[in-house]
Amino acid sequence: MQKLLLSIFCLFTLLNCQAQTAPGSTTGIVPPPPPKSETFNPVNINSQTNATSKVDRLDVPRQSTSVYIRSQEEQKQKKKEVDLVTSEVEKYKRSALQPNSIKRYIDTSQYGKDLAVFQMALGQLKKLLAYDQSNPSLADAFYITESAYGDPYLTRKEYDNLLNRSAAFIETWMQQNKYDLNNNDDKHLAIQKFMSERLTVTEAYTSKDGTKAVKQSEHLPFFYDFDDFEGKSDHRNFFVTKCLATGGGQCNSMPMVYLLLAEKLNVPAYLSFAPQHALVKYVKNNGEVVNYEATTNWHINNSWYEENLFISADAVRSGIFLDTFNKQKIVANCMLDLANEYIRKMPNDNGKFIQDCLWESHFYFPRNNNIYAYFIYSSLLKGWLSKYIALRNITDLEKIKQDRWAYDLQKEYQQNEAYIQELGYRDLPEGVYEAVVREGRARNEMQKQIHLSGKEKRDLFSSIQ
Repeated sequence: MQKLLLSIFCLFTLLNCQAQTAPGSTTGIVPPPPPKSETFNPVNINSQTNATSKVDRLDVPRQSTSVYIRSQEEQKQKKKEVDLVTSEVEKYKRSALQPNSIKRYIDTSQYGKDLAVFQMALGQLKKLLAYDQSNPSLADAFYITESAYGDPYLTRKEYDNLLNRSAAFIETWMQQNKYDLNNNDDKHLAIQKFMSERLTVTEAYTSKDGTKAVKQSEHLPFFYDFDDFEGKSDHRNFFVTKCLATGGGQCNSMPMVYLLLAEKLNVPAYLSFAPQHALVKYVKNNGEVVNYEATTNWHINNSWYEENLFISADAVRSGIFLDTFNKQKIVANCMLDLANEYIRKMPNDNGKFIQDCLWESHFYFPRNNNIYAYFIYSSLLKGWLSKYIALRNITDLEKIKQDRWAYDLQKEYQQNEAYIQELGYRDLPEGVYEAVVREGRARNEMQKQIHLSGKEKRDLFSSIQ
C-alpha cells in the first residue's frame, strides 16, 4: 500500500514546496520528542491461531472499545470495510475465471524457483544485520532487495562501479573546489550538488600512446521522472538501480541514492518518512537536524510536512512519520520492501513468506510503529478474507459472523486498522489524490515533449573535449 502511492506524495511535495518554502533555505530543527513506550501495546507476530485456522496469523494489539464507539467514525469505517471486501471478492472471482489465472502459477515449478529467490534474499538481509548490526551495508541491502524482484537495471558489477565512480568524482570535486574532505557539512553539500547540478572536474589520465594528460569531466544532475511515477506499469520505477542507471527517479529512489553516496563518503545520513513519501535527514556540525528533499534540492522544516502532507500530531508523537531510520532500521525496512515486491509478483500465495518478512523486520522496531508493516498486514488479512468468503460463496457480509474463521479474520483486520489509526495515520482529504495524479500526468506529457526518458540507461558522466 505504501509503495503504490509513494511517488504520488513525492510529486505533491515537488509541486507545492516552491510556493511555501524558499529554495536553498536551510532550517535547522529539533527532532520531535519520542513517545512513551507504554502508549503502545506489544505485537506478537509469531503467535498461533485457533484450531479452525489453517494459517499462522499475527496477533495484533487489542485496542480499547473507545475506538469503536465513535458513531461517525464507526459508520465510515464500516462502509469502508464493506466496500473493500466486496471489491476484493469480485476481483478474486474474476481472477479465478481467467484462462491464465495467477492461481495456476502456484502449481508450477517456476513458482518454487521464484519463492526460493525471495527466501534467499530475506536470508541475506538477516545475515547483513547479524554480521554488523550497527553498520550494515545499504548498498548490499538495496541490491539484494531489488534483485529478488528481478531484472534490475544494473548488474552488481555495474552498480558497484557506478557508486565507486560517483564517490571518487565527488571527492575530486571537493578537493578542487577547496572543500574539506573531513568535514561532514561539506560532504553533504557536495552530495547535494552532485545530485542537483552539472558539476565539472579536471582529471589526469594516460593516453593510448602512454603520455600523461588531463581532461575535463562532468556529471549531469538527476531528475524527477514523471513517466509512470506511481509504478503501476513497472514496479522497478521505484528502484535505486533504475535511478542510478537512467538519472531519473522519484521520492523513493532519489533519497536512497543520497544514502548510498553518503555511505560511500562515510558521512552519517538517515531515512525519514512522511505519508507515502521518503526524505533524508542528517545532523549538521552544530547539532541541527536538517530535512533534505532529494527530489527538489530543498531544505524543508517539519512544519511544512505536517501541514501539507496532513500529518497528525499523534503521528509525529508515535514516530510513524518524520522520525529517523538509521542503517539498521533501513535494512530491516528492506524486508518489508521485499514483502511488497512479493505481493506484487506473487499475489495468490498463501502469505507465509509475507509473514516471515513481517516477523524478521519487527525485531528492529521495538516501539511497534513501522506503519508500513501494518499496511502490509492489512493487505494480507484482506486477501485471506476475500479468498475465503469467495470460496465459501458467502455473499451476505452479515453471514461472516456465522463462520468462525471468517469472523476471526474480519475482527483481526478491524483491530489492525484501528491500531493504524491509533498510531496517528489519517487518510488523504477527498480530492487531493486525484488532483496530484492529474498534475503528474500533465508533467509526464511535458517530459515526453522534450524527449527526456527516465527508462533508458544513460551515462551521466562525460568528458568535455
